[in-house]
Amino acid sequence: MKENKFFSVLLKGLILFTLIYVSFPLNSECLERTVYVVNSLSNTVSVISTDTNTVVATIPVGSYPRRVAFTPDGSKAYVTNYNSNTISVIDVSTHTIIATVPVGDSPYGLAVSPDGSLVYVANNSEPWDTGRPYDSVSVIDTATNTVISMFPWGSFGPSGVAFTPDGKKVWISGPCVNCIQVLNVPDNTVFATIHGVIGEGERIEFLPDGSFAFVSNSCGCCGNLQKISTESNSVVWTHWFGGGGMGLAIAPDGSAIYVGNAVCGVEIGQVKKIDPSSGSVIGTLDVGKRPAFPQGIALSSDGSLLYVALSTAPGQLLVVNTSSLEIITSITVGNQPMDVALSPPIPVKNVHIDIKPGSFPNSINPNSKGKIPVAILSSSTFDAPSQVDKTSLTFGRTGDEQSLAFCNPNGEDVNGDGLLDLICHFETQKTGFQSGDTQGVLKGKTVDGTPIKGTDSVKIVSQ
Repeated sequence: MKENKFFSVLLKGLILFTLIYVSFPLNSECLERTVYVVNSLSNTVSVISTDTNTVVATIPVGSYPRRVAFTPDGSKAYVTNYNSNTISVIDVSTHTIIATVPVGDSPYGLAVSPDGSLVYVANNSEPWDTGRPYDSVSVIDTATNTVISMFPWGSFGPSGVAFTPDGKKVWISGPCVNCIQVLNVPDNTVFATIHGVIGEGERIEFLPDGSFAFVSNSCGCCGNLQKISTESNSVVWTHWFGGGGMGLAIAPDGSAIYVGNAVCGVEIGQVKKIDPSSGSVIGTLDVGKRPAFPQGIALSSDGSLLYVALSTAPGQLLVVNTSSLEIITSITVGNQPMDVALSPPIPVKNVHIDIKPGSFPNSINPNSKGKIPVAILSSSTFDAPSQVDKTSLTFGRTGDEQSLAFCNPNGEDVNGDGLLDLICHFETQKTGFQSGDTQGVLKGKTVDGTPIKGTDSVKIVSQ
């Protein structure tokens, strides 16, 4: 029996040695992204892991949220709360609200400047309220999360907001009928007014080189997609939907436009893939009948996946292959999602972990009332006991499970390399392991805020 245990530990040591010194460089980094879905009738934001296509967190926000936008570094997300007249500011690393910013009446669309310093908010209200203009634009300083400017926007309220890729101008729908106004940033002086916009310009997106903008207009049964030249500030062409225009996204290389629409009469929700040069339809995906309308659309950074938020109750987030326009999976979220956005790629430091140090295989009984020890291993460039923020650690089948019980106060060398490692313990029943799982995932942050992630093998057993 002792001999078997000896060889078991020896085998695990050899595997661990191979993992650390052969398979992975000690300071390797990967990129992790999350999807935020704004659920207007649930007053929440659903957080989806792109690794597992599962909801890993649900964030309560204000009343009737409408839009969400990330800062370029992926550290924060801003959500408009239409009925609360506020913006919720979310810490993306913890998926928690860190500030609530009062703005104008009925905030709708918003955009973050390319340098991440400013957020422009379109306040699209109806009644006058305590001296504030019923249609206005609020400007938020992201460093302080305070409104530094607010100016009126005529009587035809703003809906869509978008910065040009160079950040020198911001496009905002309105303030006149069927128009978009272009402002200089940061002085907010008018640079141009674009006429001939057929609708309210709810969604505005630019080609990567900034040469053209595309605008999705709801406009009831006259919904359309318009291409606008940023050089001449004039409409180039209009593609008619025969129904309301909805979500909008542009392929990272500018090769295709993806736009949602609801076909009038038959009330069918569709996603169309459109050639940006000619405006011709490349492909169409029917996503369902009313109320399954594609209100929000977002793309993966490589353009291979499309995320489509359907405004059902409960809502659905479709993951779609952009080449075939086939649905890969559907994820249930909150009620009536109105927007979806992907966080920018966030660098994640790979750390090496040892689940149940000294044993192999790492057998786990999900029904156990005990705890699972996990060692975070140090290296010549990484001191786990001093560099890991212990309070940030999560562990389980996806790595997002809030299962931490405690960490040992002192380090311990578990793999015999002469370096002290950090051992933490996690509540087994909170790890979410299921029959058939073969991997455990640990996530967290360093004390300086760098995300970390580590994996090790597991074997699920039952009593």
